[in-house]
Amino acid sequence: MKETGTQVPHGLLLEELQRDFPLVSRPFRRIGRRCGLAEERTLETTRELLSQGMIREISALLDARRIGVRTALVAVRAGDRAEELGQRISRHPGVSHNYLREHDWNLWFTLAVPAERNLGAEVRATFEGEEVPTMVLPALRTFKLQVRLRFTDPGIGIPEQEAPAGGRDDGPVMTVRLEPFEKRLLALLEEPLPLVPRPWALLASGLQVSQRRLLAAVGRLKRRGVVRRIAAVLRHRSAGFQANAMVCFQVPEERILEAGRRAAQLPQVSHCYQRETAPQWPYSLYAMLHARNRQECDGLVRELAGRVGGEDYQVLYSLRELKKRRIKHFGEKQ
Repeated sequence: MKETGTQVPHGLLLEELQRDFPLVSRPFRRIGRRCGLAEERTLETTRELLSQGMIREISALLDARRIGVRTALVAVRAGDRAEELGQRISRHPGVSHNYLREHDWNLWFTLAVPAERNLGAEVRATFEGEEVPTMVLPALRTFKLQVRLRFTDPGIGIPEQEAPAGGRDDGPVMTVRLEPFEKRLLALLEEPLPLVPRPWALLASGLQVSQRRLLAAVGRLKRRGVVRRIAAVLRHRSAGFQANAMVCFQVPEERILEAGRRAAQLPQVSHCYQRETAPQWPYSLYAMLHARNRQECDGLVRELAGRVGGEDYQVLYSLRELKKRRIKHFGEKQ
């Protein structure tokens, strides 16, 4: 296969590593075949991309709701205290993403806590009782969740979606009951995948089970919705995507399904949610855009607004990534 439209080395391999890892004995051999690479070269290049910082990690992404965890996006109006408050936020073990954004509401982070805990109280505790302007904005519906940067064609995204066209209701769901073996397996899957020809066999040996049993268990966890996928997460800026904007639209409830569906169809949108609103924040539809530069992103914002049909919206560009990591629900004590 020939790479086109990009100067990023190993672009095709980077695309394939962002897909769900094959549940076969030698996954890197299968991935390599799709890229025209031998297994040894695939592994060697993947190690190089990790050491260069292009790949952040290769591990499992879980559905927090299925394991009894509540999540929300939280906005903070930090003013000139963004650095100080950002550090406090990042110290919380349940914070996976924390960004400084170009807006009066300048700190935005995602928080995950056990379902029995109150998100608002958890946020207040983060600031040790200090009165800090905040908004807690849980997701009501997911229209798209697909962070897969594309290199062999312009834009972002690979045509696979993790939510139905009409959106996935993000209300309470039945927590999946996990056996002790499944919890030990998830703890391993949350760690970086071993970069060896037979990674599943190595994980199976650590659990003292056969590879066949391990792969069957991973498959069941996927079918039950606990594991969304096992894949590489890239560092966007290292990969050449320098501009990142969260666009928030005010959309009437009767139009939200159609607007969310149309927004999610734009390939450069990686995340698209309906969220709760707040008295000082009437915006309910959120779309995350990634582009190679600010000018390109500005054009995508205009295209997105045309698709959504919204005139009242806010554009919040990322200024700095303060924290980004996958939460380890089983591998670390929270």
